[in-house]
Amino acid sequence: MKHSTDVLMNEYDSRIRALEESLKAEQGRHRLLAFRNRQLNAQITKFQRENFALGKELKERQKCANCSCLDERRKQRINLHNLRLRNSKSLPTGLTLPSTSGIPDNFNTVTNAMDINILRTANERLQNSISELQCLLKKKTSEAVILQHQYEEQVRQRERVISMLTSEVIEI
Repeated sequence: MKHSTDVLMNEYDSRIRALEESLKAEQGRHRLLAFRNRQLNAQITKFQRENFALGKELKERQKCANCSCLDERRKQRINLHNLRLRNSKSLPTGLTLPSTSGIPDNFNTVTNAMDINILRTANERLQNSISELQCLLKKKTSEAVILQHQYEEQVRQRERVISMLTSEVIEI
């Protein structure tokens, strides 16, 4: 009996060790997954902040597409660019002024392209709105014409009734 209980004890001990090892492995995986979860949550909040900032910038650009801000900024960039060109021409050859504003030299063309793209989309939206308003105007005009015809028909019917009644009154 002693031998069978020793065998059972050894089996149980080996099972316990195996279960402890698998528990440690699961805890390690859990820690790793929790760390990865925190990283992903941090990335999500970062992307949400960036998305919010980009949405805010888009709203500002759309708002500015309707006003003269873009034109003023474009003129300021052109003036700054022209000033830098004049200053660089007055320097000896081989020397150029560093960018004082931090704006790259091709920024003007990139921004102009962005401004043009923004203006195009604003123009497309405006044209779509105009076409929708024209369709709505046509619809309302046709409805008004139909209502006018209905009112005229009702007036004619009432005039007929009135003329019939007056003729009956005259006959009596």
